[in-house]
This record gives sequence, C-alpha cells and structure tokens, in this order.
Amino acid sequence: MDEKQQVAPKPRRWIKVIFVLSLGLNILVLGLVGGAFLRGGPPDRVRVERDIAALGLRVYFRALNEGDRADIRTNFKQYRGQIKAGRGLFRAHLKALATALTAEPYDQAAVAAVLSQQAGVVSENMAVGQRVLLAQIEMMTKSDREAFAAALKKPAKRRRP
Repeated sequence: MDEKQQVAPKPRRWIKVIFVLSLGLNILVLGLVGGAFLRGGPPDRVRVERDIAALGLRVYFRALNEGDRADIRTNFKQYRGQIKAGRGLFRAHLKALATALTAEPYDQAAVAAVLSQQAGVVSENMAVGQRVLLAQIEMMTKSDREAFAAALKKPAKRRRP
C-alpha cells in the first residue's frame, strides 16, 4: 500500500456536539410553539390588549397605571364574544366591499351602504371600549385621574418596527 494514499479525515468531535445542541434547540422551539398552539393560542392578556388596540383605545390603555390596566383586562373579557363577532362582520364587509367595487356597472350606493354598515360595527365595538374605560375612570381617585391626564399629555414612545 502506498504511504501517500490519502485517508479520509475523521470528523471533529466539536462539530457533532454543535449539531446535537442545534437539534435539541430546534426540538425545544417546536415543542414551545406546538404547546402554545394546543393550549389555544396566545394568553388572555395578549388577546385583550389586541382587542383594546383594535378599538383605538391603545393610547388610553398605555396611559393607565398597571392596576387599572389589569382591571380593564378583567372587565374587557366579558365583551370578547361581541368584539370577536364584530371583527367577523368587519371581514365580511370587506369582502362585500370588494365585490361592490368590482361590480359592473359600478354602483356607488352599494359601496356607500357597505361602508355605512362597516362604520356601524366599528362604532358599536368602540362604544364597548368606551364604556369599559369610563367605568374604570369612574373608579379612579382624583389623584389617579390627574396621573392619567398627565400620562395622556406625554408624547407616545415610538417603537421601532
């Protein structure tokens, strides 16, 4: 046998270790995502805050202290079904609007009717948010209301996308 014959180099041990660690991390992430999915999606806190933002109340919510935010989250849960139904109607109105926009001949009255229906749904959901916010403000002390007012006057912090 020729001494100059090349022998395949042995894989380095650290490469195997990194591979096993990477595989373990991937399995962990998949487990976390799968667990969250099976559990039913995001936690209630995230759902409620998404609903609050969708109703245009985010600026008020952020100006509240943490105790008031917790109360709002609790009070908002009873309206979740109504808000979810409103989102469903809004999506249905978007489809109806798309149909009306592409109809021949174009019918401006049909487009206006869909937009009016959409505005009604949005208005109803905003009224729910306002009722919850007003109920919370009603429970505040004078100093709490002053702190809330001061927080509303501060410019909002910008978040980078």
